[in-house]
Amino acid sequence: MQQYGWKRGAHVRADAEAVGQEVERLLLGSHGTITPAILLNAAQDPASAMHDLFDWDDRIAASKHREEQARYILRSITVMVEVPESEPIVTRAFVVVQGEDETGHRWAGVIAAMQNEDWRFQVVRDVRRMLQDALGRMHEYEQLVDLFGPRTQLKLEEVIGELQPVG
Repeated sequence: MQQYGWKRGAHVRADAEAVGQEVERLLLGSHGTITPAILLNAAQDPASAMHDLFDWDDRIAASKHREEQARYILRSITVMVEVPESEPIVTRAFVVVQGEDETGHRWAGVIAAMQNEDWRFQVVRDVRRMLQDALGRMHEYEQLVDLFGPRTQLKLEEVIGELQPVG
């Protein structure tokens, strides 16, 4: 039997063990895979361990969905930054920063963020955390492959060596 927990930093107020077991039951009934729609359908049952994780008031849910769409737009738009005597850099136009009033995450233009010492530190710190998380997942999957499947061709060090910036 597997033990379930929430990933570090997750803001989920539900018993991870109960949710994990419920998802496993859904997997068994769906030939080993599920979709978000299957999960949502199961969560509609008030007895579901996942029920309280969703907003069932359509006005609130619609508003939150539109906020997520707005975040997607902010994450997706890019800007070309001219670099003297070099190729231009195409990067995200907007980045997440902590506002001075500590009210939560806000978005700033990438140029403004790089010009502000506090924001620049936050952006670089967040990218480092994402890289650390990705490397940690890679290591975990490598161990699982060793445990459950044939040895993979690439080792973690080889994958890191092959990484190139996306641009």
